[in-house]
Amino acid sequence: VWTLSATFGTSAASVRQTVPRTRLGDQSVATAVPFTATSGPMTYTAPATPGAVVITVGPISAGTWQLFDGEAPAGAEAITCALPDPAKPPVIDTIAVVGSSSTTLALDRTTSEYGQDVTASAQVTTSSGAPDGDVAFSVDGLATKARIDHLGVATLVLPGAGPGVHSVTATFLPSDPTAYDGSAAGQSWTVTRARTRLRVPVTGRRTDVPTHVGVKAKGVFDTEPRGKVRIEVKRIGKRGRWVVVRTLDSGSARAGFGRLAKGRYRVVVVYRGDVNHLDLRKIRQFRVRRR
Repeated sequence: VWTLSATFGTSAASVRQTVPRTRLGDQSVATAVPFTATSGPMTYTAPATPGAVVITVGPISAGTWQLFDGEAPAGAEAITCALPDPAKPPVIDTIAVVGSSSTTLALDRTTSEYGQDVTASAQVTTSSGAPDGDVAFSVDGLATKARIDHLGVATLVLPGAGPGVHSVTATFLPSDPTAYDGSAAGQSWTVTRARTRLRVPVTGRRTDVPTHVGVKAKGVFDTEPRGKVRIEVKRIGKRGRWVVVRTLDSGSARAGFGRLAKGRYRVVVVYRGDVNHLDLRKIRQFRVRRR
């Protein structure tokens, strides 16, 4: 049993080591017998500042050498062992100490309509110093990087996503991975179908020219609806009606109803919606005048 002096960076420690009982064999001729010394576990607290911690071991001190004759103890001797160069104890290992980090993620809204902007903000803190690096914002696995500012904050307007529930993550990517560990946080983002707006312009409201009904469709956040619209025109107080179905082209459709008689008319436009936009029904009236 002996004690070694050890140094972890600048922290000194005493390491008590034991040698398991080892048979020497016939020593009438000196014969080297290898052995392995072991120590119990040691508690070591890494420094707060990232960097490399060099572990060195110094000379043996306060050792005891126990001899046996067969199974019976045959005496003990105190031993010491000096290094060839005490000024340069051997390096036995190097520990890379990195700072820990923590990332939190917040969305300015967790539920939004299709086409509505959503801003993600990530706050990064580290165990020492100010964080330096990027945050990778990922929506359903597609990542976009944003630089961390001097307060440890990174922000990004999330890329557009279709209706449904999406997984958003923020991952800290340190500029120097040997100085800090990365960290990540997640959040759910729900996108709903956008509300739709309809304009129904009517042209040719005289008996001597054809009448046309137009449809201008747009999402409330300037998105472009697709799909079909049903346009119904009816003369108020009279029987019969005219119905036309059109497909939106760049959010617009137009239908002609020929030359209409003088009178008041009602037009009903029904947009049937699409995967990104809600359906909508709009009614307006117009008058056809004699020339």
